[in-house]
Amino acid sequence: MVDELLKNEFDEAVEHTDLFDQRTSSYSSIEEARAPYRTIQDYRDLRVWQLAMDFAIAIYQSTNAFPTDERFGLTSQLRRAAVSVPSNIAEGNARNSTADYLRFLRISRGSLAEINTHLLIAKRLGYLDDGSSSSLLSKTDELMRQLTSMHSAIERSAAGNNRSP
Repeated sequence: MVDELLKNEFDEAVEHTDLFDQRTSSYSSIEEARAPYRTIQDYRDLRVWQLAMDFAIAIYQSTNAFPTDERFGLTSQLRRAAVSVPSNIAEGNARNSTADYLRFLRISRGSLAEINTHLLIAKRLGYLDDGSSSSLLSKTDELMRQLTSMHSAIERSAAGNNRSP
């Protein structure tokens, strides 16, 4: 259902924009441009989920250097929130309800806001150097943008599908 909404969103975008701009000029047809959207079978095919998985691993690796007395504090909180992001994307995608999917995407965004706060605290405490904190905060921002865009696209598509003829 949600995959169909994403395909419909793409179809509407194609109808209202110039498909052959700089980003898509290599496509020989609209069908070729649509092909990547047809390959989404489940959440593992979603780029935002893949990036969230990579981000969770980066958080785990970064927190390895935290003091051992933080194992049940900031380390645990950061790791749990980081795992929550791809997990909620996956769970929402597996639901048969657009409303549920949107709710789980909002939960993922909330987890990212939590991670952002934890990273700022870790930096202030000296657990992360400037380079590591900057990189992780940048990844947090990028994931937040992608989740927000995905949420908005699904929401718009659902609203469009609920219109009366």
